Amino acid sequence: MREYNRYMQELARLGLVRNYTHSPGKFSKTVTAQFIEVLNGSRLYFKNDQELTNSRITCIDIVNNVESALNPQITDPTSGDLRANLTNVQLADLVFVLGQGDEQRAMISAFTMVRNNNSGKHTFFNSTNHIWHDSYVELVNIGNISVDEVITLEVFYDKI
Repeated sequence: MREYNRYMQELARLGLVRNYTHSPGKFSKTVTAQFIEVLNGSRLYFKNDQELTNSRITCIDIVNNVESALNPQITDPTSGDLRANLTNVQLADLVFVLGQGDEQRAMISAFTMVRNNNSGKHTFFNSTNHIWHDSYVELVNIGNISVDEVITLEVFYDKI
């Protein structure tokens, strides 16, 4: 038991173990992306962001239409109205991949990255080995997502 406590203390000191109610990161950024094609296996890559690439990503939450009905940044070009966030049904058809070149550093279901689908808990990461524009959302099942729909992520990070 003593060895276990020492091990857990060392992990906590390194920031690899934390209480899920703690702040997920010192900084946060809302990231949005809009689907341009919806074929099975389509990848929606995120725009280049040097701040996220050069930081320790500590948490990524996906925002669904229940947590925030409207996307805060993308409007419909015809009506000018804010775009709706994806529903849980739509998110179940996606996986999030944190990438570096051709390597998948982390892969997780988009549905489980929504806090209210995860008992209110954040989806924690501890990544400094990633390139943000190599990260993407992949469509693994077609039918529920249309062209021009929007996904919203809240990315928490620490500057390194």
